[in-house]
Amino acid sequence: MPETPTPRLQLRRPLNDGSELVNVQTDLNQNADRIDLAAGFQIVTSATRPSTPYSGKGIAESDTGYRAYFSNGSAPASGSWVQIPTAGSTFNADLQLVAGKQLNIGGSTSTASVAVVNSTAGADAISLRVTGDTQSRWVADTDGTLNWGPGASGATDTTLYRSAANTLATDDDFAINIAGKGLRIKEGTNAKMGTATLNGTTAVVVSTTAVTANSRIQLTIQTPNAGTAGGPYVSARTAGTSFSIKSTNAADVSTVAWMLVEPA
Repeated sequence: MPETPTPRLQLRRPLNDGSELVNVQTDLNQNADRIDLAAGFQIVTSATRPSTPYSGKGIAESDTGYRAYFSNGSAPASGSWVQIPTAGSTFNADLQLVAGKQLNIGGSTSTASVAVVNSTAGADAISLRVTGDTQSRWVADTDGTLNWGPGASGATDTTLYRSAANTLATDDDFAINIAGKGLRIKEGTNAKMGTATLNGTTAVVVSTTAVTANSRIQLTIQTPNAGTAGGPYVSARTAGTSFSIKSTNAADVSTVAWMLVEPA
């Protein structure tokens, strides 16, 4: 009986005590064929993968764009194949990154989980489509602009972008489509909205650095003073500092809400 075959390629090994003559067919030719077959990646199809691969065996499928796999040696053999990402083939498995690692496109120096850099500021960086769409339904450009569209029936037509320092803008209508939802504005020091109580004939000064020379100051009475409520109006303003409110009724001490809106 010959020695136990080699564990990976099952190469035949003659007895090592010198009692067995070398058989050219089995000891040389068949072993050479097995070595030749194992060299590099074996070209197969998705239906003809090796049924008894050794751990580490590499294959490439000619019918799937040469998807490449190696066997991890587990049983059954059909479940042992682990795909290797290669150029020109479609990856057919989940690609999992360890926390703290990133998908980096273009050599970006960003530390984000997904980092993209492109020499063109308005180039598409990330896009989303539904199967069958001829256009993207959502696109993020490398300059930060977000674009939305109908997908199958046309290009993107709605945008959200940075138009200036500390300014988020859109060129489209903004709709709140659920009853009960609306706009919320933070009140407080140097705010864009708040309340003030009128003081008869004396102008009430509202201090806020948010007011500008062009601010459209909206005034509405919230708690009218019985019998003396008049029409509140802006009597003065100092851009970046404050504005003043008076009433058409000198005895008016109503509570007035105010809001600053800037023209685009």
